[in-house]
Amino acid sequence: MNISINYRAWDEDKVNQSWDDLITQGFNLPKNPDTDDDIKDEFVQTDIERLLAAIAHKDRELITLASGARFSDNFNMQNEEVLAWLFYKVLGVRIEDEDFFMNNAVTGLPLELWVSFFQKLTPQAMEALKVQCKKANYSFDQFRTYLLGVKNVVKFCLDNHSPMIAYYEGGTSGIMHARVQHIYKRLMPESQKVVV
Repeated sequence: MNISINYRAWDEDKVNQSWDDLITQGFNLPKNPDTDDDIKDEFVQTDIERLLAAIAHKDRELITLASGARFSDNFNMQNEEVLAWLFYKVLGVRIEDEDFFMNNAVTGLPLELWVSFFQKLTPQAMEALKVQCKKANYSFDQFRTYLLGVKNVVKFCLDNHSPMIAYYEGGTSGIMHARVQHIYKRLMPESQKVVV
């Protein structure tokens, strides 16, 4: 399974409205016999795991469509290890010890912490990182590309007073897991719900 890490400008109202529209169209209107893209067919499944996977997929799609800025990269454990090292070097924060880390890992980093990080990131810290990467036989350029992608989303969010959401695709983190549970409760009639 391929896992990617995704950073998005988070327009929750727009995503919620998209879900409202889908739910209304798919569950409250009669099926159009001329179409085969009925929401009911996509989401109402007897296999709970398949249903939750469909909800997660659609949620990620709606988040991306509503996002004013986005960045995605293949998941790379070395990127996360280097990022943790750099956060400690720049801010003195051990992200592994933060409350969000257990359930969300790097995707739980709040926007405010990213903003502080980028504001205090110095050329000296990047030079020290270059040395660390060389010692670890890791591509500094690869990490820098990742960091610049995140920085662009953070800057957009800051400039537009927008929140940010980050999530793993292929391995649902706590943030997205909670969203899937919430959407599932809205989609399924009480009598059909399975405890998940």
